[in-house]
Formats: sequence, structure tokens, C-alpha cells
Amino acid sequence: MYIHRTMSVFSNGYGNLLIYSSSYELTRNPEILKKLQEEIDEAFQDEDFEDTIDFNRVQQMPYLEKCVLEAVRLYSPVGFTSRACVKDYT
Repeated sequence: MYIHRTMSVFSNGYGNLLIYSSSYELTRNPEILKKLQEEIDEAFQDEDFEDTIDFNRVQQMPYLEKCVLEAVRLYSPVGFTSRACVKDYT
């Protein structure tokens, strides 16, 4: 569900910034990069993998989705948010 919404970001020209920011954050956090690499390796280790990435296979990688969503959160194409906290959070 979220991957579909996030992938629509690529069609607006935001894809390059998203790829750059994701790569930057992964290099700053090698333990996260290692965990993500393990998930990707596991998803593509079966015999029927033919060097293609399909939507169903990507959907089976929840940690990848979380990494992409975090990059969108940190490097949003929108410069501000109009939401305001209405409850005390302390």
C-alpha cells in the first residue's frame, strides 16, 4: 500500500532526491544498511529469480518500505506541514 504511494513520487521528478537521500542515510547508518541488504538478499535467493524486480517481490520487503518511507519523511518535497499538535504529548 505505502510502496504504491511512494512509487508515485518517482513520477513527479522527486525520485532522484529520494534515491540520493536514501543512499545518504544508509551510508550514515551501516547497521540499517546491513539489515536492509539481508532482507533484499533473502527476497532474491530463490531459484525462480530471473534478474527482474516485480511489484510482488518488493511488497514482501517490509524493511525496505520502512526505509523508503523514512527517507520521504526526512527529505519531504513539501517544505512545511500545516498540521499542528492539539494534545499535550509530555
